[in-house]
Amino acid sequence: MTYIELIVVFTIFSVLTGVSLYSYHSFQDRVDMKALANDIALKAVQAQKDASFGRTLLSAPAGWKPSYGLFFAPTANNKAFIYFSDLNQEQIYTTGFAGTLNCVPGVDTECIEKINITKGNTISEIRVFFLGDSVGTVHNNGFHMSFTRPGLEPTVAGIGPFLFNVDYTQIKIVSPKGAIAYIKIYSSGRIQIN
Repeated sequence: MTYIELIVVFTIFSVLTGVSLYSYHSFQDRVDMKALANDIALKAVQAQKDASFGRTLLSAPAGWKPSYGLFFAPTANNKAFIYFSDLNQEQIYTTGFAGTLNCVPGVDTECIEKINITKGNTISEIRVFFLGDSVGTVHNNGFHMSFTRPGLEPTVAGIGPFLFNVDYTQIKIVSPKGAIAYIKIYSSGRIQIN
C-alpha cells in the first residue's frame, strides 16, 4: 500500500513539475521579448533626449543642430540596429543608406553604437502607418528615424524618399519560440510597447 501511494505522489509531482517548467519557459520567452522591446524603445527615447537637450559631439561640424536617430535594416541584418548622430544633417544614417548595418569606428563617423540583439530574437518587420491607413507599408530594406533639436517628433525615411503624413511606425520583434512584441513610435514623439 505504501509503495502505491508513493508512486501516485511521485507521478503527481512529476506532472506538476513538467507543467511548471513548460509554463516557466513560455513566461521567460515573453519576458525576454518585453525586455528587448524596452531596450529598443529606450534607444528611441535616448535619441529624442539627446537631440532635444542639445547633446553635442566633439566631431560635430560648426553650426550643427543636435540630431540623433536609429537605423534598422532587417533584410540585411535582423539581429542589430544602429544608434547614430546625424552629423551631415540629412536626417538619415549616411553610411547605412545602402541598406547595410556598417558601424566601423573611425570610418563611419555618424555611428555611435551598433546594438546587437541576442538570444535568437530578431527584428522581423518595420511597418509605417500613414494617416488614415490601417494596413501600413513595410520598410525592411532600410529605415531611418531621427530626432532634431528642438522638436521631439521623429523624421522617418525608408530607402529612398522621406516619408510624410506618417501616423506611426511599428517595429515588430519575434523570438525563436514565436513570442511577438511591437514598438510603436508615433509622429508626436510618443513611444508605446505592445
